[in-house]
Amino acid sequence: MSQPELKLYHLGAACSLAVLLALEESGHPYSILSPFFAAGRKSPEFLAANPTGQVPCLLVGGRPLTETSAILLFLGRLFPDRRLLPLSGEAFHDARIESDLIFCSAGIQPWVRQIVMPRYFMDDSAQWDRVRQLGRNKLLERLSIIEARLTTKAWLYGEWSAIDGYLFWMTMNAVNEGVELGGLERCVDNAIRSLSRPALRAVMQRAEATQPASARQSSDTPWTTRLSPRPVLDRFCAAIGRPPLPA
Repeated sequence: MSQPELKLYHLGAACSLAVLLALEESGHPYSILSPFFAAGRKSPEFLAANPTGQVPCLLVGGRPLTETSAILLFLGRLFPDRRLLPLSGEAFHDARIESDLIFCSAGIQPWVRQIVMPRYFMDDSAQWDRVRQLGRNKLLERLSIIEARLTTKAWLYGEWSAIDGYLFWMTMNAVNEGVELGGLERCVDNAIRSLSRPALRAVMQRAEATQPASARQSSDTPWTTRLSPRPVLDRFCAAIGRPPLPA
């Protein structure tokens, strides 16, 4: 049975990076689409596929699928041999994995969004620094839950999964946005290990290379952080007081 054509609406350092990594790890061909067609203007095709105007949006044989957790679960089921998620077919076991995905998307990611885009949470710009700090506090609290689960293992499930890739994105944003991660060494180690994977390095380079000028010029688009692996690795090491590691 042939696999469907996969096209991902993706933007720079947005959470769609976690989906892009899972696609790369799958080994299946895919293409990247930009949600923008001009500076600050999202394309009609993208808005027809996802009226919220948010990435990720995966076109599966032309049919749109949205929300990071749903897409990662779909890819885990579509490519079982690639072990993107350690699904077993046992109802409770797989529900726990789905619960972890939802925790990432609903329990952690909103705090990243609050830090990066405070204007969506408070219309008084004089309060934005306070909104960001509250977001940093909550993000640290939620990442501490992950830290406790990494006590005896490098990866969340003992082997790399797409959820570790999702956690990489969250940890990267935490470091970029000034969250003090000195007490979360295992979370940062997890992110460093993910960064050593060839698929993630390839994805970061490809994501930056394909980031359109229309996105970089948009004042409503904060997800255009440069994604070169070297500076990201250096920021991780600095966050936990570790000397720089070889790239």
